[in-house]
Amino acid sequence: MNHYYITGTSKGIGKALAELLLEKGETVTGISRSCSIEHHNYTHHSIDLSDLEAVKNFEFQEAVNAEKIALVNNAGTLGEVSYVGNSSDDDIINAFNINLTAVAVLTNKFIKAYITYTAEKIILNITSGAAHHIYDGWSAYCTTKAGMDMFTRVIDKEQQLTKSNIKIMAVAPGIIETQMQEQIRNADESCFSAKHDFIEYHQQGMLKPVSQSARQLFDVLKNPSKYPDAVFDLRDLA
Repeated sequence: MNHYYITGTSKGIGKALAELLLEKGETVTGISRSCSIEHHNYTHHSIDLSDLEAVKNFEFQEAVNAEKIALVNNAGTLGEVSYVGNSSDDDIINAFNINLTAVAVLTNKFIKAYITYTAEKIILNITSGAAHHIYDGWSAYCTTKAGMDMFTRVIDKEQQLTKSNIKIMAVAPGIIETQMQEQIRNADESCFSAKHDFIEYHQQGMLKPVSQSARQLFDVLKNPSKYPDAVFDLRDLA
């Protein structure tokens, strides 16, 4: 038995990956505000990841018979596209909570819960090229994704030093056709100078469908030894 925990399963990559895993006969636990999946091997926890008390109260279940246990920190928010000085305080806090703090807390709880298990253990953090590319108007998103990358690298170092059998990776899946892309294309150009680049990506059919991204992430989860780096971009492997 393999068990996968995935955040952000109500839509986008998270939903597509969860449905693909279920199709393959795996067991999935979804963590998101709303549930859009019905399957006998699917369990849902309705949690708003910006609510850190709710995140702290989440507990990973015993999985004594599992051969593989994985956590996919997929949920993320672009946040308000605006320049620093014009942003909402609450929106900044919300973006940092969802994109980074909740990831750190869930990862900490996952390692604590399963560190002694002999099962194969994988943590897959969904990062972005924005972690190392400067986009005006995206201060919270760029910063939190850069933080996710460093968080991943630190844990990878810790696992090597302790010789623990936990594999952690931060994977940038590329430019995907999601609601976030719609938000980007509808942003005010005065707050985002690269808006027309993203409109062009869409018009030229350069956006990857979520189903393709899910298949690539499925391969990462199934064959983690193929990916030796702690942080990488799937576009670099094409």
